Amino acid sequence: MPIIGGIAIHNVKLSLPIYNGLDNTSLLSGAGTMKPDQQMGKRNYALASHSAKDKTILFSPLEFISLKEKIYVTDLKNIYIYQVSFKEKVDPLRVEVIDDIPNKNMITLVTCGDLAAVTRLIVQGTLIDTVEFKNANQYIHSLFS
Repeated sequence: MPIIGGIAIHNVKLSLPIYNGLDNTSLLSGAGTMKPDQQMGKRNYALASHSAKDKTILFSPLEFISLKEKIYVTDLKNIYIYQVSFKEKVDPLRVEVIDDIPNKNMITLVTCGDLAAVTRLIVQGTLIDTVEFKNANQYIHSLFS
């Protein structure tokens, strides 16, 4: 199960590996990509992970994220910085949240909105910057260590 990157959100203390696909092993170890052939920094980059009673693991901390916070995603070549613009619990049938939007580069994070999995928590952000990994400052590097 090769790691293809990482996601970090400082304010909610989230730092996870990113895996290709949504098999349960990936979702129990980190975040998985939701669409084939999606690319970081392009279109709607969609990731999913599990949520748990322990609000410090996997995507559980997303419950505490606020609008305008930054989401950092890396493929170890670049670091893509997104700013949270949307957070809402939705019906699991609202799959359009991961659809691409013309001329918009964004990220969508999906997890269970409650322990019974009756809702999905959706967090979306807009791409605001891309930095070469080797040129990123110490603070950004520290988010992934």
